[in-house]
Amino acid sequence: MIYIPLFITVAGSTAYHIVQKYLPPNANPVLVLVVTYAVALIASLLLFIVWPLKESLQVETSRIGIPNVVLGLSIIGIEVGWVLAYRAGLNVTWGR
Repeated sequence: MIYIPLFITVAGSTAYHIVQKYLPPNANPVLVLVVTYAVALIASLLLFIVWPLKESLQVETSRIGIPNVVLGLSIIGIEVGWVLAYRAGLNVTWGR
């Protein structure tokens, strides 16, 4: 069963770096991220079909804390960094 998460990670990472090179270079990087995360939000909500809440929404959200906020900010830092790096001409094979 360990191979399924590994496959998802490798496929997602590969697609991520390839698609980054095709983002419109003249598009505002903030708008690029907003649209990207809107799609990610919708996809994440659809994952509730696969992994429904085990307890009430109130109980589940009470488990959310500072690490979630820091993780979100870290992800934005990674995303902005990669968008700008690829726009500056970084070769996709170097970005692994």
